[in-house]
Amino acid sequence: MIRTRGKGSSVRTTAESKAAPPRRTQGVTNASRIADQLDSLGACYAILWKRANDDVLRAVQYHALDGAVMENSRSSHYRAGTGAVGRVWATRRTELVRDASTASIAQFDRVHLATYYRVRSVALAYVDDGVVEVGSVSRAPWDKPPDVRVLHLLLSGVHVPFDHVAPLPAAAPTTHRSADALADAVRSAGGTYAIFWQHVAARNDLTPTSWYALDNACMKRSTTFASAPGLGPVGRAWLSQEPGLIADVRAAESEAFDRRLLAAHFGIRSIAFVPSGGGVLEIGADRIWECVP
Repeated sequence: MIRTRGKGSSVRTTAESKAAPPRRTQGVTNASRIADQLDSLGACYAILWKRANDDVLRAVQYHALDGAVMENSRSSHYRAGTGAVGRVWATRRTELVRDASTASIAQFDRVHLATYYRVRSVALAYVDDGVVEVGSVSRAPWDKPPDVRVLHLLLSGVHVPFDHVAPLPAAAPTTHRSADALADAVRSAGGTYAIFWQHVAARNDLTPTSWYALDNACMKRSTTFASAPGLGPVGRAWLSQEPGLIADVRAAESEAFDRRLLAAHFGIRSIAFVPSGGGVLEIGADRIWECVP
């Protein structure tokens, strides 16, 4: 990749106003250090999103090592809770799109741009009432979001030593539910199968860590899925910390439950999603439930 520095700096600033055109404000020194920081993170571009006077999040800083990757993102804007940027800002969390080539629009709304520029992984982090977005074109996807705190300071025009940042807090311990515990939950609820989805902080997603089914087969392929916080019934239950219920899988929209056809294949009618122990317990039955068991 070719870095653009000095007079042709690839750092661009968009005024926090709809009418104002993009303008360049970063100095040469910061542009060079931003490029070095992107290199150290294994990233190829960065965008700083900040809230404007109309409460809309807009790109106020953009930097790409080749001066072009995801550049069209600068015309995007988000309200709190909409799109990946708005969702991260509203929840004050970090999200990782591990493989943008297979991501849904719900997970990352600019997936078409990521595909065009061959961006593999995208991470978004809430920092100081804004969102820092970084992406990588490496063949190997990121397993965890990079630490963007220094990058955020540089994008904001602050000059600080790269090592002047406190260490990241330790990740919360992983909770594992044994198959026996899931079997007890299935019997207690009168269900057919159960899955425990553990929230993995490093990737900011929910991944199945244990599964049980009465027939040793029902919904087993669900263990190959993952869910982002706030997306789908698993993600919504985790983010809201409130139980959810699909009373009739056959009547559910495919957009609302991406495993609808898999559930129908096994004759599952109702599925409950219960936040529990740092994750979500999913229990399904071959009969209709009117409420969460």
